[in-house]
Amino acid sequence: MNARQMINRYLDRWLQLTQLESQAIERSDWPELTDLQTAKAALQRPLRASLDQWKARNPGADDAEGGEPFFRKIVDRLLALETQNGDLLAARKQAALERKRMVDQAARNLRMVRESYAGNLENGWQVYS
Repeated sequence: MNARQMINRYLDRWLQLTQLESQAIERSDWPELTDLQTAKAALQRPLRASLDQWKARNPGADDAEGGEPFFRKIVDRLLALETQNGDLLAARKQAALERKRMVDQAARNLRMVRESYAGNLENGWQVYS
């Protein structure tokens, strides 16, 4: 397999992983998201090596479509999906922070209610007479 074919193969795999990341974020499946990001990190080195190999064998080579590198379309799509995933992840994080804020407020309210009915039990003992 030549360098161009390898680059296409790695970029296709990256695209698949990025699409799976979208699904994991939507499901809030954080362990799966971590696994997918690890898999993408493992693709970086061989992808870089293939790109370097292709550039060494094809200095200044572009495809016939407007002078753009042959992989430009898939890279643009990947960037759009990565941006979309980042936005979705930011929205999930904001929603989680809002839920945490509401839970913290509910806990404070419960403490206040408990203290108003039970009073302050400094040492945990009550005297009954």
